[in-house]
Amino acid sequence: TKIAKLTKKTVAHQKSSPKKKTSEATAVLAERIFAFPLPGGTIIHSFSKAKDTPYDGIGIKAPFGSKVLSALDGRVLFVGDDGTRFGLLVIVEHKDPYITVYTQLETATVLAGQQLKKGQPLGTVGKSGGASIPHLHFQLRINKKPVDPRAYLKGF
Repeated sequence: TKIAKLTKKTVAHQKSSPKKKTSEATAVLAERIFAFPLPGGTIIHSFSKAKDTPYDGIGIKAPFGSKVLSALDGRVLFVGDDGTRFGLLVIVEHKDPYITVYTQLETATVLAGQQLKKGQPLGTVGKSGGASIPHLHFQLRINKKPVDPRAYLKGF
């Protein structure tokens, strides 16, 4: 059998070559699996990491009482008003590492622990938590960190 001759250059190259990591951009291309949670709604607030105007999800305007749908199959982790500016909210756990959060709801039609199918209603659009107009604040978390949901939604 032949044994490969290792030179200093080959060894240095092997040591300096980092292992290939899946970047967020690559994950985006592979994971456009989420459905838009508010059909017919219009995005009025965009995700932003800006220090002066952070926004950890997207705001989707729709008529009061419009049905809000689960963006993916999952299990309801929390339903209620947690005392924040987000008012009535539903948190859904999907396949690891995804969690979606639906806030500013008028009503929630699901219970904690309930299994949901993609597209299943989970509540209705409202103005809870001090919202000035009826809309849904939709957040997608990956490994517990908010990311721009538009990058993971089908049709965007």
